[in-house]
Amino acid sequence: MESTVYSLAQTPSAVQPDYHGWLRGSLIFLGLLVVGRFVFEMAGVPPGVTRFLSSSALIYLVAIYLGAIAPLHNVKKLVQLIIPSLAVATWTVGWVILFTLVSGIFRLQRSHFAEKSDYGNWANLGTHVLEHAVEGTGGGFVGADRRGRAILALALARYRRPGGNNRRAHDYPLLG
Repeated sequence: MESTVYSLAQTPSAVQPDYHGWLRGSLIFLGLLVVGRFVFEMAGVPPGVTRFLSSSALIYLVAIYLGAIAPLHNVKKLVQLIIPSLAVATWTVGWVILFTLVSGIFRLQRSHFAEKSDYGNWANLGTHVLEHAVEGTGGGFVGADRRGRAILALALARYRRPGGNNRRAHDYPLLG
């Protein structure tokens, strides 16, 4: 029998990115982030504070994390980031849509998710949900949604940093 010796770069696991392992923790965190924002708003925390935490601070931590560990999961090409950023943006907007519906149906006035015009008006609530759906599904790909833009931009910044993590240029095919 003929034995084949593979280098680390040629092994099948090095060729195929591990998207599941790469995104799993971040998707769970983002779902909990939306749930946490909703709970804090229901507890009386001002929407400005919850908006800063969820939309500004924590979303960027997720993006930095995804960009930093991407090479560990064999995500080494810029093209490999497009679909995952779309998936992350869509996942997050899915949670936002869920809580928009909950807020609108139960008329939860402390929550920012549904507006006063959505309470009892199914047409307005449906339009609001549709706006989130359009924003989220196109957000990671075309940059319409800030979550998708942030995750993609910070993950891409990882590849543009010269000598990042003491890697050689040939470790990143798009740079070398």
